[in-house]
Amino acid sequence: MKKVAVLVVIGVTLAGHRTVLAVQAGDKESASTWRELFKDIKRRGLDSGQVVLGIMDGLPGLEKVFSEELPNARVQGRRIRVARNILAERRS
Repeated sequence: MKKVAVLVVIGVTLAGHRTVLAVQAGDKESASTWRELFKDIKRRGLDSGQVVLGIMDGLPGLEKVFSEELPNARVQGRRIRVARNILAERRS
């Protein structure tokens, strides 16, 4: 059985409602894969001017592509991964 990464984009409205915008198998490290995913979401009707914040896990290329494809939105990294890495280093 081969493992495949799944790219997931979840939108959250100002009222707090969550909606899955995209689920796609692909290389999570590839900027071009992320770019195509964001372009697809916009083709299907996402108003990029309405996106105000992107929260992501610091994957290579993702932040840059997000900023280019959704230029009005701010970017925030997830702090949980950093905290886990610090705790793991302290344990070793």
